[in-house]
Amino acid sequence: MEEISENILMAEHRVDQFRALIFLELEKEAYHRVGIDWWLAEVKLLIQPWWELDSHNVSHMVDVKPTRPLKDDQRSVRNILGLSEIEDWPNLKMSAMDMIIWNCRGAGNARFRRTLWELVSLHKPDMLILMETKVELHTMGMFFNNLGYTASTHVDPIGRSGGIWLLWNPSQANV
Repeated sequence: MEEISENILMAEHRVDQFRALIFLELEKEAYHRVGIDWWLAEVKLLIQPWWELDSHNVSHMVDVKPTRPLKDDQRSVRNILGLSEIEDWPNLKMSAMDMIIWNCRGAGNARFRRTLWELVSLHKPDMLILMETKVELHTMGMFFNNLGYTASTHVDPIGRSGGIWLLWNPSQANV
């Protein structure tokens, strides 16, 4: 397998009892792999423009955080696992869900498809969030279905700017 393009900045984040807050610059191509801790039952995803103070620069702010307080999720999981409040928390090294958030700066070309295929093969995310696609989702045909992402929602670009695609595997994630 070819190595993923070196001009794409990669960062890994974890969502635990707090959150992952990511700022994506519009002109920089970067992808972020976000792992959701196994005991979190539900997370909230917020994507919005972010204007930097004392500047005209705009970024995208991506905020991923639990929807309920930590204690509520832990109590719920303890009940499922049959653990009392005083028993040690299991030490499991796994994620409940992985997602990739990619400010791809254009989608639909052969380079994008090859790189996305490599990222999906390497990380096996349950959800993809693609930003600055600059093309409409329907132009991708069956590409995402072939990768296993059969559910989606999107905001098409205006002209040749913008565009956000949210794709997921419905057997792995509930959106």
